[in-house]
Amino acid sequence: MNVANETIHVAFAVDGSFASLSCVAVESAIRHCQRDVHVHVLHDPEADRCFGPLRRVLKRLETEHTFHPIDPSCFVGLPVTDHVSLATYYRLAIARLIDEAVPRVIYLDADLIVRDCLSLLANVPPHPSGIAAVPEPSDSSQRLGMTPETPYLNAGVLVMDLDTWRNNRVTETLFEIAEKHRDQLRFWDQDVLALYLQGQWQPLDRRWNCNHRCFFGQHRLALPDDPAIVHFSGSGLKPWSPNVVHPYAEEFWRIADRLRRDGVRIDRPGKKDWWRRRMEKLGIRRRAA
Repeated sequence: MNVANETIHVAFAVDGSFASLSCVAVESAIRHCQRDVHVHVLHDPEADRCFGPLRRVLKRLETEHTFHPIDPSCFVGLPVTDHVSLATYYRLAIARLIDEAVPRVIYLDADLIVRDCLSLLANVPPHPSGIAAVPEPSDSSQRLGMTPETPYLNAGVLVMDLDTWRNNRVTETLFEIAEKHRDQLRFWDQDVLALYLQGQWQPLDRRWNCNHRCFFGQHRLALPDDPAIVHFSGSGLKPWSPNVVHPYAEEFWRIADRLRRDGVRIDRPGKKDWWRRRMEKLGIRRRAA
């Protein structure tokens, strides 16, 4: 697929709680890309007031961007948890939201850093499914009623051929699957995509999505020599989580510290607790609201 001079379209689905954290992902993606980038932000309209710092980052980097407000009521009733909001399902509606003149988009979760040029990812061969993703060793296929041998995927990094999605009504089918299997969805939109794809998609090299399973747990996945994307997945396993030592945490914090000039404020773990303990020791109490 020869698109050497074309703009790369990169999409993020972000709620208010991840507005600041997404700035790190956006900055790293743009800084490492040797081609023009157009950033798309899918968000709840009520979170718009949270995106001032992100807009400043995009302006400083002179990057074209579009904010796409999305009606969250379309996803009401789908399962979420205390650390995963309905925004995780927004990626399923990308083909509806982005202009039809855009044939392909790279979707990235907001909790990651990009360490290589996305043009390498943008040039992967198209697949009849319209999806490219990194396989995820898991028993989830069997849990979802597929054979144990059916490959499962991680949906934190996706290459999406939008023409295929539109022509095959993929978005509509995904919503139907989500509604039908809502009681089975343990990993949210990722399970929906797995049920739709049935193991048929373009596999990507693991270096494009090195998630928490490369760094934590008894059965770790092999870590590539030079990860192109480090995905801080896993509840409580992120650089900003208390008592977590992540091998790429300092790389994340170096980017976060640079972004302070844009008004991005991300607290290192333990900072708030330290101040609270210090204030209590001094006998200082917070005023009631």
